[in-house]
Amino acid sequence: MDSTYCTNSENLIINQMVGVTSENTSFFRCHAILSNERAETFKWLFDQYINIMGIEYQPSVVVTDKDPAIMSVIGGFSYSFYHLICRWHLVTNDKSTAASRLGNMDKAEEAVRNSVTSGQIMYFIQDAHLRKEQKHLILFQKI
Repeated sequence: MDSTYCTNSENLIINQMVGVTSENTSFFRCHAILSNERAETFKWLFDQYINIMGIEYQPSVVVTDKDPAIMSVIGGFSYSFYHLICRWHLVTNDKSTAASRLGNMDKAEEAVRNSVTSGQIMYFIQDAHLRKEQKHLILFQKI
C-alpha cells in the first residue's frame, strides 16, 4: 500500500493497494483517490475494501511506509493480518539519517549495506558518530 502526491491536476492523493501472487508477480487490488491522509480516511479505505472484497479476500500481510496515520489504523482492526514496514522506505530513511549524522553519503551507504536491520544501521551510525566526536575531542585537546 502506497500513495502518490500532487501528480494530478486536482492535487489529490492516489492510493494503491497491490497484491502478490504465489508466482511472485504483482497485481492491483484497488486504487483510491483520497483528499487527505488522516487516520479516519485510511480506516474508511480499509473498511470499504473489506466490504467490497469480503472477509475471505482480506490481506494476510500489509506492507506500508512508516505513515503514522496508517499505522494507527492498522493496529485497531478486529480482523488480523501482519503489518510490515517496506524495506526500501526503511533503507532510504536510514540513509538520509546516516548522511546527515555522518556528513558523508558514502559512509551512509556503507552503514546500510553492512546492516541487516534498521536497528543495526542506527547502531552503526551512533557508533561512527561517537568515534567522530571523540576524534574531534582529541584534536581539540592537542590544540
